[in-house]
This record gives sequence, structure tokens and C-alpha cells, in this order.
Amino acid sequence: MNQLSKSKKASEKDYGKLVDFDVIREDWHVYELEDNSIIRTKNVLMTVIDEGPADEKEAGAPGLRKIGFGVKLLNVVHSPKHLRGRKGKVWSTSELEKSIVKHNLKFRQIKDGGKAKYETKKMEIIVLTRVNQVDKTSKFDQNRNPAYIVRIESQILMAEKPEKKQKKTKT
Repeated sequence: MNQLSKSKKASEKDYGKLVDFDVIREDWHVYELEDNSIIRTKNVLMTVIDEGPADEKEAGAPGLRKIGFGVKLLNVVHSPKHLRGRKGKVWSTSELEKSIVKHNLKFRQIKDGGKAKYETKKMEIIVLTRVNQVDKTSKFDQNRNPAYIVRIESQILMAEKPEKKQKKTKT
């Protein structure tokens, strides 16, 4: 059996401890653009890393920990046939930025996907997503849809889960 890498395995001290989490709720936000294209978007939590105790300067209270998050933005475009072009590729951000043909397209939200919710053993995590701006480019994606630059504002909130109170049994 071939090994994928011969490099030494990184220790948890080097990168922090990976925290397991469950997906409680993830849903798509759906927008209709002024050109009648539909964009579905959502942020997906990919990793949660416990980076250890917060420094004294960072900690507002004892016991706080640094937590790192890895979030992936997903966008799906569906355009009317008359807007479709030649089959494109996955474009780099710089290629798309150079090919903008219309800034600040008007859009309206068709569906609010709400808050994405995740849960670890000790905390609840909420990811909020809001589209701020959509720019149209002269490029096309792999499905022949116009390639858009979707500018998103994301906010990650976390709170310690309340401890469950155990029922007292009578003896």
C-alpha cells in the first residue's frame, strides 16, 4: 500500500486540537439578481480548532480559550438560457476581478436560510451570512452560467452550552 506522504505527522501542539461538532442546521440563502439569475449561497463550517488557553491580554476572564474556525462559502448559480455562454472553468479571484462588466447588481432575497447552527460537546456555534454585493463578470462557469463575484459578510458566534441539570431522585 502506498503512503500519501512520508512527512512526520504534525502534533496537536503544532496545530491545536481538532474539535468534533454536529451540524444542527444548514440551509441555503436564495437570491434573484436583476438579470433573472438565481444565486444560492451558504457558509459551511468545516473545522473547529481548540488552540488552547487565551493569552492574559486577550482573555477578558479566566478560563477563556482561543477557538479557530474554518468556513467554506458555497455559491450555486442558475441562469436563464439566454444568459449562458461557452463552458468556462473555475476562475481565480484575480481573473474574475479583472473581468467585471457590471458592479452592484440589484438583487432580492427569495429565501432566508436563517442561521447555520453547529454544536460541540461544550458549545453552540452560529454562522450568520449576508450578501452585501454581487458583481457580474464576462466569464462563464463550468455549467455555462455567468460567473459572478458574490461579496458576503459572515459572522461566527459561539456560546457555552448550558449544563443540563440532572433530576434528583427520591430515595
